Amino acid sequence: MSIKHFTLISAVYLSIVFGALAHATNLFVPAYFYPSNPSTRDYWSDLAAAAQIVNATVILNPNNGFGTSGDPNYANAINQVRESGGKVIAYVYTNYANRPLIDIVSEIDNYIAFYTIDGFFIDEMTADGTDENIIYFEQIYNYIKNKSSHYSVTGDPGVVPDEIYLSKPVVDNLVVFEGSIKNYVNFQPEQWQLNYPKDRFIHIVYSATSDQMKQAFSQTNKNHVGNLYITDDKLPNPYDTLPEYVNLEFEMAVVTPNKGQKIFTFAEQLFPQYFSPANVDDQLLEGFVYRYYPTTNAYIGIKNGEVFVLGDAFGPGIQRIDTIENTLQFLESAAGP
Repeated sequence: MSIKHFTLISAVYLSIVFGALAHATNLFVPAYFYPSNPSTRDYWSDLAAAAQIVNATVILNPNNGFGTSGDPNYANAINQVRESGGKVIAYVYTNYANRPLIDIVSEIDNYIAFYTIDGFFIDEMTADGTDENIIYFEQIYNYIKNKSSHYSVTGDPGVVPDEIYLSKPVVDNLVVFEGSIKNYVNFQPEQWQLNYPKDRFIHIVYSATSDQMKQAFSQTNKNHVGNLYITDDKLPNPYDTLPEYVNLEFEMAVVTPNKGQKIFTFAEQLFPQYFSPANVDDQLLEGFVYRYYPTTNAYIGIKNGEVFVLGDAFGPGIQRIDTIENTLQFLESAAGP
């Protein structure tokens, strides 16, 4: 399969393919595990692979915050996720507005100095609308935004707080539920949340079975939530692993097609002689996100921003096509103005 084949696509065809995939839910993952441990699964590589096919935000938390120094293993893991299309935000606790602001400012500065990140996760946020608490979190918000307006600020009260946290604002996004699946089944959004896009809200749920995870993803509209993470891990730290059903969860998070998904879709639609039947499951292996087509015994995969194929029709071994960027540049050129 040559990259030149892609230039045959018309603008009409592009609009049909892109319009067929609809946005559902973003993944929001507390990654409270070390990125380099030979005795355990490399969860950060799993997240990087997932970021190639779903919208994913990952929380960086080296040691209940920044820790004592920067770590090159975390730096490499962060870059891997971001290069795959994901976002990484840094954990900062506040002890419910009791932690000295000078300590929080110092921690924010340390993260910025050592890591390339996309924003901050402000944990232990209060939920009431008292002036004292709002002023406290507003100062954190303004400090971060003054560092860079591109940094996002996510607050985690763990419950639905007073609307002023968004309306003032003191955050960009809110974790409005964090808890066990036993409590999650009773969740109902507050009326004021319906005045905001559901992408402004995040739910984090632990101690859930695979079936309960699927049920949670099926109820995102009812719960008015656009960012979700469900895990079977349990207290005291339900975020020190990824769930056993992690691949299924990635598949449940059907998103607006990112660059990798567009490549898969084009390949199936344009070259069914190689890639059929269409819409087979995405799979993960050693940093690859790929699809396997048993009818033709062919593979198409993406790793580190590059497109690969494997199969008898393509010659011996894994064949590199091009970067995702160059592939889509051809597609956009074919689509015309």
